[in-house]
Amino acid sequence: EALAIPSGYRSFHGSDHHTKWSWETKSSNCITFDGGIGQIKRDAASKGKIVKFEPQDLYDYILGDATVAYQGLLKKFHRHVVHIRPGIFVIYDDLEAPKPVTYEWWLHALSEMNVDPEKRSITISQGNARLKVLFLQSEKLNFHQFKGFPVPPERGEEDQWHVTASISSKSTASKFITVLIPFKKYKEPELSVDNLIEKPKEVSLELNIKGKKYFISFVPEVSVQKVN
Repeated sequence: EALAIPSGYRSFHGSDHHTKWSWETKSSNCITFDGGIGQIKRDAASKGKIVKFEPQDLYDYILGDATVAYQGLLKKFHRHVVHIRPGIFVIYDDLEAPKPVTYEWWLHALSEMNVDPEKRSITISQGNARLKVLFLQSEKLNFHQFKGFPVPPERGEEDQWHVTASISSKSTASKFITVLIPFKKYKEPELSVDNLIEKPKEVSLELNIKGKKYFISFVPEVSVQKVN
């Protein structure tokens, strides 16, 4: 089933919907700021790169750097992804801008999502598949969900659903720490997060999955250890 989708359509190349939505950063499950400002589109200088990829028996780790794609609008956008086998993802988005901004984390789905601001979670349901997203960082978040597109597709394609989780206060440096949990209907795994540390020189947490404990550190360096 399609869960976290790349949103938008290509009704025809260069259509208003294609250029003003599908080409925009906000159409992806990515980061924007100040109301949807994202990467510079359709520019060969807007590049990203994979800095590290480490496949391990216990986990996989990948670090992507999209800073250059924002062409000075951001000073840093590093996305760290740890995949705890066989299917739990921990994402750490490390962000910095030259001036204080409001950062936004986007998620897209084919159907309406269940947004729980108190639990700081979003759940996508599609057929018998589910995806739960947990937001762990300490900053206050504002959630907003909407249906459809600011610029509708030209051939009557179906609406999609979109959620932004925005950090409520402006800052130059900030972060998103999220856990993505895919599972089958009625089979959500037992999972908890303990001992989250958010410091300039240390970002780490303990992840408990079905009685198994993992210590995950992103800063100063990435490491994953199974505690028991």
